[in-house]
Amino acid sequence: MRRLAILVLITLALLPLRWFTIVSTPLGTLFLHEVGLLLFSMLAVVTIAPKIKALALERTAFLTSVIAAGFAVWGAASLFNSVSLAAELKQCFYLGSFVLVVAAFLCFAESEDQSAMRLLRWAGVLTTCTLLAALELALTINHVNALHVLTTAATSGDPSVIEAQLFRPAFAGFGISDSQAVSQLRHEVFAGLLVSLLVASWAQQRLPFHGRGARWLSQSAVVVASLLVVVSLSRSVQLAALSWPLLAGFRVALVGRVTRRQLVALALTGLVFVGVIASGLAGVIVQRITQDSTSYNERGAKLNAALDSIRQYPWTGGHYDDTISSHNFVIDAWLRGGVVMAGLMLAALLFVVWRFAGNVSVFARSPAWLVPVTAAFTLPLVRMFTIGAGLLTPPEWVCLAFAMAGTVVYYREAAAGRATPVEARQHGGGIDAGSLVAR
Repeated sequence: MRRLAILVLITLALLPLRWFTIVSTPLGTLFLHEVGLLLFSMLAVVTIAPKIKALALERTAFLTSVIAAGFAVWGAASLFNSVSLAAELKQCFYLGSFVLVVAAFLCFAESEDQSAMRLLRWAGVLTTCTLLAALELALTINHVNALHVLTTAATSGDPSVIEAQLFRPAFAGFGISDSQAVSQLRHEVFAGLLVSLLVASWAQQRLPFHGRGARWLSQSAVVVASLLVVVSLSRSVQLAALSWPLLAGFRVALVGRVTRRQLVALALTGLVFVGVIASGLAGVIVQRITQDSTSYNERGAKLNAALDSIRQYPWTGGHYDDTISSHNFVIDAWLRGGVVMAGLMLAALLFVVWRFAGNVSVFARSPAWLVPVTAAFTLPLVRMFTIGAGLLTPPEWVCLAFAMAGTVVYYREAAAGRATPVEARQHGGGIDAGSLVAR
């Protein structure tokens, strides 16, 4: 169990390192973040008990089966249209890893051995440090002055400065040419960071830190990671990250009590907000969201091109092109595999929405750790509507697996009478929300 948890921790730490190329294969380029997922999958196949793998398959049966069926239709359409199957095979690998990640988290949550949960509490700290070190290496080698770029962006209020002068040159090299080092890689990079923060929060709420130093390190990692997400200017990752405190606030309103941990989280959120305002980056973010017409116009043109292609080939698909990607999970599936694949992927999307809504509906009687689990659904959901090529990448797959596993754990514990709000069991360990407002 401990060995598997260490490998999961390593996999989470490598998840943001999207720009490091390892080797070219017949299935395409293998990147560092995929190596971690591959090693985890190889060990998980032989380590996780068959009954846990069967449980993971059973509890994800609908989602797994409709996506697998969609991939099968996609493969048939590709063969019919003489298109390479490399992308389909890589997505099948991700789907298999998804089931194994679900199984791993079920093992960690239900095992009497708490060593795995102790390790997972450090996921946020480890991944933040790993990403900071990797970015420092990239910026140093490529002679990029991050502070100068951020100051220029804050002064000018121009978000394109960060994209063109910070991320694009930082991702160059490491097996990626200057022309391939597009700033869009940052979406995967910072999505991987968010996954680790969610996992760490879940583990810490199930098995809290007792040492003050450990809590301080964890809270510091959250602040630093939050600032990194802000600097990323990835609207999809920022939206997914913002859903987390919003969901936590909604649950507090339903339960009517605020724990000390939640007060600390509120203070950290305020600290990040003040830091963003003080640094001048707030104007850059507003500009990016409200007035960056180039991005919106480009995506609109690609969406129209995708719809035109669908009108020409509505049934068989097989005519996807990166230049006409709609950045939509369902529409790009239609381009690839026709109307049948689009219908299957729509069913998968609606299922994820249903699971997310189901978790929110039980917040009033759920433990606090269900909040990061529920927030984990928002990353794949947001990316399904915004992701280039319309295909989930490793961070979204791992995040969705964590969300599904956490949901399964909640309903199993609820059925056994073990999943009740922490606030209801503390008898004075929380603060009445009404009295807090009154003060």
